[in-house]
Amino acid sequence: MHWVTTLVLWGILIVWLEINRQQTIGMRIVNIKVVNQTGQKPTSMQVIIRNILSYGLIGGTLAIQGRFLDMTAYAPHSQLTLISQIVLGLSFVLLLFLVDLLLETFSKKHRLFFEKWSGTDTRISN
Repeated sequence: MHWVTTLVLWGILIVWLEINRQQTIGMRIVNIKVVNQTGQKPTSMQVIIRNILSYGLIGGTLAIQGRFLDMTAYAPHSQLTLISQIVLGLSFVLLLFLVDLLLETFSKKHRLFFEKWSGTDTRISN
């Protein structure tokens, strides 16, 4: 049941703030805001897609991986190989996210996969 509370708080603190103010609390601290490709306020759907892709894919992958690692404590020995393979596969997915982050660090636009796919970007706030 605690995941429902987390999801609701995430929706309020992150998505609602990005839709209505173009900034989360952290973005406000570092003086950046979310915009669309033309530099205007993004649509609600763009913000939702952006957050599902960023928090959902990365956070979801970490959560699933953590759950499988937790299973190793009580799983029968015969299932440990399968669990190890799943964790390895999920680690590869996380590696792809990290490679994207590394490549974008050295590019001129610094746009991560979730920004490209959602049609959003971050800019310095006025």
